[in-house]
Amino acid sequence: MKRYIYGEDPASQNDFFGIAIHEMPSPTRQDPKPIPLLRDVYALNHTSFDKIIEFHTQILFKKFPPTLMVFDCTNERTFTDLMENRFGKSRVAKVNFSAGTSGTKKMLKDDGLSILKQGYTFPNPASIKDPAKAELVRELIEQLKHEEMLLTPSGKESFDHPTGRHNDMGIAWELSIHGCIQLGLKVDLPGNRVGDPMPEPQSDSFDQIRGILNVRF
Repeated sequence: MKRYIYGEDPASQNDFFGIAIHEMPSPTRQDPKPIPLLRDVYALNHTSFDKIIEFHTQILFKKFPPTLMVFDCTNERTFTDLMENRFGKSRVAKVNFSAGTSGTKKMLKDDGLSILKQGYTFPNPASIKDPAKAELVRELIEQLKHEEMLLTPSGKESFDHPTGRHNDMGIAWELSIHGCIQLGLKVDLPGNRVGDPMPEPQSDSFDQIRGILNVRF
């Protein structure tokens, strides 16, 4: 049975609603640490929550029935609560980056960068037939490349994106990877640090993505 893990960054007033979906392969004796496969990405804007829920039920869930959906609910709890009420707590996980909560952005970055270290590859935008989808994958890669780590006056790590850029799909991708780990994906923690080089896309097909094992960056 295929397992699909969603990462979702609900939109704030001037941002996009980011969605990333990974397929989590089952471990085998030959491949005890399979790499998640990126199946789809979206950046939605100027769309009501009702329309986004309809998009999930009528389009996404039919293609990728969700095993788990992981939401950033730091600044937008309404949509996450709607999804939890409608589809159940067992399929919805909440990550909150507010002070005093268990979720931290560093944890999310470590999760994502650890899987990159283990050989995760992105689909090659040049091989994606749909130009709009190819541009979304290209933008996702750029968002992850341009994440910034800053030190606050108190010495704590803070993460942001450069002025004029977005990070919605990058956060959605990291949330999806975090969900894979919560469901048993084995990773070597901690991973690379923010600012380390990102691997270039190597997969030839968006629909037939395979991680290249034993690659180290």
